[in-house]
Amino acid sequence: MRKTYTSEVIDNKINGFEWQAPVLNILNTPPDNPTKGDRYLIGTSPTGAWSGKSNYIAYWDGSSWIFIAPKEGMVLYNKNDKYFYEYKSSTWGKVEVEGEGQQVLQPLWFLIY
Repeated sequence: MRKTYTSEVIDNKINGFEWQAPVLNILNTPPDNPTKGDRYLIGTSPTGAWSGKSNYIAYWDGSSWIFIAPKEGMVLYNKNDKYFYEYKSSTWGKVEVEGEGQQVLQPLWFLIY
């Protein structure tokens, strides 16, 4: 049996987060040839130009990396694994939702960005 989601349930899932633009993937090492506008979530063991930026969001502006410090309540979508991640208690973790929640949230992401 398929669960039906009301607008109230969906609103409760998406309100209260600080939504960030999607990232391409979670990496520890910067890619060799980034394209302007590429965004990545930096992992917990960063190297190279990302050293010291664990858990930051990295954005390539065409000539250098711009870093966004994580804050409690930030949420982003990872295009590689198709999961949402929330920054909570000093770490990024997959957003845990019951049942078909990821399937409900995923299409909504494209309405936000």
